[in-house]
Amino acid sequence: MLPLLLTALSAHAFPAAPALEVNTWLTGSPVVVAAEGVVVVDLWATWCGPCIEAMPHLSALAEHYSGQVSFAAISDESVRTVRSFMARRDDVSFSTGVDPSGKTTRRFQAIDKATSIPRSYIIDDGAVVWSGHPMQIDTVLAAVAADRWTLGHAQHYQALPSLFSDYFVHVSSPDQARAAAIGAEIVAYGDLYPGMLNNFSWKILTEIPAERRDVLLALSAAQRACALDDENAAYLDTLAVALYQSDRLVEAIAAQERAVAGLAHTDPARLELTERLAHLRRMLAEQETPKE
Repeated sequence: MLPLLLTALSAHAFPAAPALEVNTWLTGSPVVVAAEGVVVVDLWATWCGPCIEAMPHLSALAEHYSGQVSFAAISDESVRTVRSFMARRDDVSFSTGVDPSGKTTRRFQAIDKATSIPRSYIIDDGAVVWSGHPMQIDTVLAAVAADRWTLGHAQHYQALPSLFSDYFVHVSSPDQARAAAIGAEIVAYGDLYPGMLNNFSWKILTEIPAERRDVLLALSAAQRACALDDENAAYLDTLAVALYQSDRLVEAIAAQERAVAGLAHTDPARLELTERLAHLRRMLAEQETPKE
């Protein structure tokens, strides 16, 4: 099953979210899909083991985004069945509703052709912007809540891992233009995944032969990763290497100093990063030493 509603996603807009046809709300306040605001709708059932396993995770998210995102878990079972089940739960911090007619379930599943549960849908300003398993919702929900999720991100969401692989296939072939285009896409739409951007940059810097290495692309990816998490020592270390290979030695040293400072003295990675910093400083000293 696709992790995103790509089957319904046009090139221009997200699909409109259907209304919630809820017979009875059993926990929390009634949730309404409106033209403004973020709502997470989770389709589930009392007989569904994975649905039940996801409940604590959804509860934690509901608490984290309290006042910012509304959560509604909808079952198409009978009110009696769901009420009996919920009476035995004390870990649900979101709204739960019952729609015995099944209209809500069918309408949402028609959007992405889903046939299994649990299935969560993120609604932003009245449009369904993502669908997938509730245990995979975190990254996208954070982006939506921060108003950073775009149609472009949605269209690239499931493609990014394959784009990552494709880049390194094309960069080793005569089709360098295609490699450059793929690399630009990764940097443009990978900003929700700083770890991936960091790995992408490091792989370019350390595994691609110099004659085929796109240092500027690696630098762009490293800078974007650090912009998303500027205290991550691994990201700063990669940035330092990218700056060094871009002939920006002073900036490379500054980035490496921050990388080392961000690690505890007991961290196993500290020795390697400290040695790299010493090497950069020696190179700078050599450049500044007057030639006889």
